[in-house]
Amino acid sequence: MLGNDSKYLIIMRHANAIKHNPAISDFERDLTEQGITQASLSANFLANNPHVIPQLIISSNAKRALHTAEIVADKLNLPYNIIVIKDTLYSGDLNAYIDTIYQVDEEISKLMILGHNPSISMLSYLLTNNEVNKMKTASMLGIEIINNKWLNFDLKPKKTLFFFSPE
Repeated sequence: MLGNDSKYLIIMRHANAIKHNPAISDFERDLTEQGITQASLSANFLANNPHVIPQLIISSNAKRALHTAEIVADKLNLPYNIIVIKDTLYSGDLNAYIDTIYQVDEEISKLMILGHNPSISMLSYLLTNNEVNKMKTASMLGIEIINNKWLNFDLKPKKTLFFFSPE
């Protein structure tokens, strides 16, 4: 049973994207067919665990991340307006991710943050005491934060709820 005085964080890396190509900017790279399937599988995993379905999805503004967020929301029958785009997650370092989470409204108890490596893997590594150190495409890490505030969530006691990778 999930605790009432806890916050729930799902850390997700975007799904598989088209390869780097000089004809298209990195920012504009979209998902491959495999990536669309991966994002759907990850969303299905969440659908089977309704206690951790996010109330808010904060996504990088890169096309591949936003497309992943839209697939997750669609598969979970969530309105697209729960997706908040955060530009700093595209090229941001670990601190950009942590600062973004610190600023989440306290009324939100279930949050998904969706972005890119290496920062997503670094965040996972930090929050799991080195248990999870590599986030593959469309993988998700679910963490319970034993605290009712997002501010300083990284310093509070935590429990890993799940690690899912669609590969």
